[in-house]
Amino acid sequence: MNTTIFDRFAEETGARMEDLQTFEGIIKTAELYYEWTDQQTADVKNDGKMFFMSDSLFNFALSGCKQLGAELINDGAINFTSPQYRKVWESYYKPAVLGHMAVYDGYANDLVKTGDIVCSTGSTAGVSFFPSTVTYADNTTEPAELAICPYPVFEGGKKIAVQRGAGMSVIKSTKEKGKAAAVFLKWFTSPENNLRFVSSTGYLPVTKEAFGELMSKEIESISDEKIKMLLETSKIMTKRIQVLHTTAL
Repeated sequence: MNTTIFDRFAEETGARMEDLQTFEGIIKTAELYYEWTDQQTADVKNDGKMFFMSDSLFNFALSGCKQLGAELINDGAINFTSPQYRKVWESYYKPAVLGHMAVYDGYANDLVKTGDIVCSTGSTAGVSFFPSTVTYADNTTEPAELAICPYPVFEGGKKIAVQRGAGMSVIKSTKEKGKAAAVFLKWFTSPENNLRFVSSTGYLPVTKEAFGELMSKEIESISDEKIKMLLETSKIMTKRIQVLHTTAL
């Protein structure tokens, strides 16, 4: 969330950050934002701006269906006929057609950099690419202040979010190289070493030990405010939200 833009929008319209806890709230806020930006150019009609983008529509559909009590994929095929899938589909395609939400062949942070959207859902690693400045089409700039919130939920649904990662693989080779790879992976995933990687990239720890007390101590020493904010929000999410594990391809 770029709070520089959102705070200005909220002050004039009464929009609330709390409303973004649900996807229904995001949809309503996106409509309000479109109308607010459209009114700023009275001589040009229907030029309102988009408010929100999901970095992964697959993750959005997967977690959305699960939140509503259905599976997106049954027997290896996408379940297009469930009422839950229809609700998830309509919650994004309608606002997108109306210009309230973005469908973009790239990352949401690209649109944040130009002020074309205000907020998004995406991976934890994406926090490193959140811009410190927004540059508008007329080449004017302003600071971009970051806020990070737990993953939204459909009203009446379970609090579920996707956790996914590419992981690491070892290719079959010589015994010496295989042993060296195993030693490296053990070293890299040990809590202390893994946390050093986490504190500079935005990725999450891979062990419960690292995610617990050790990470709480590490947060205090992290100088990057974006990473610190991310890890603090991640800890909140682990207490409140069920994690749906998937594997990135």
